[in-house]
Amino acid sequence: MSGDTPLGLCCGSLIQADFRDLAEAAAGAGFESISMWPTLYRGALEAGLSDRDMRAILDDNGLHIGELDPLSSWLPVDLDPGDLAAAFHAYAEDDFSRTADALGGCTLNIIQQGETTASEEQRLDLIRGLCERAARRALRVTVEFLPWSAIGSLGQA
Repeated sequence: MSGDTPLGLCCGSLIQADFRDLAEAAAGAGFESISMWPTLYRGALEAGLSDRDMRAILDDNGLHIGELDPLSSWLPVDLDPGDLAAAFHAYAEDDFSRTADALGGCTLNIIQQGETTASEEQRLDLIRGLCERAARRALRVTVEFLPWSAIGSLGQA
């Protein structure tokens, strides 16, 4: 599927797949990259794959990590501790940085989950700082809008 806009497969599309199965499915369908959730990376490590193993799987399948996703802990919010959103919110910027250092990546995707007391100016300052740190790793920052979030539309993003 090469072209002007390379296509990447979101790991959430095959949420039950482990790292190797996701990479093989993506390559088999002609994708050029996959996204990496922190849960996918941690699961691969827990299954016994090293960073070197994961890089070899990516190379063997002609893939790279396109998006590190979703960083929500950039913003302090109120979440129900038992909610799936809280599980993702537990991953800090450093977790994403370690993944980027180990496997690469093109973009760091941020989302807002839950309500925050941060003002719009404070949120913009947090994003600005995040962008500066990400740029040092050659990562772009993207803001994903989610309909149930305070960043619920393109205009708000």
